[in-house]
Amino acid sequence: MLLCTYARARWSDLRFIHHVEIESKRNGCLVLYTTEHKTSAVGEKKEQYLPFVVPWDGVTNENWLQIFLDLYQQVGLNIHKVPLGPLLPAPRSGGGFCARPLATSEAVD
Repeated sequence: MLLCTYARARWSDLRFIHHVEIESKRNGCLVLYTTEHKTSAVGEKKEQYLPFVVPWDGVTNENWLQIFLDLYQQVGLNIHKVPLGPLLPAPRSGGGFCARPLATSEAVD
């Protein structure tokens, strides 16, 4: 939810991410590039990436974005995969993750 808030993105905007850039230096950011967003079906915009920029610094002193990236890797997800697919894939009941994105209704539970 913090990624959506800081990126000013809807949950559905993160269902398919093409690639990610990470700038972790001072005043850095995480940039998520997608072609699947609200205006993507309009003409040439379908073939253009929309960047969602998530600032490294949040409203607390805690490095929340680095914690997210560390946990993402610990659960076996690769943020550097191209195309990445869903930023947050749905979990499998037996462990691991599905290829489909986590649905909005699943995210709020």
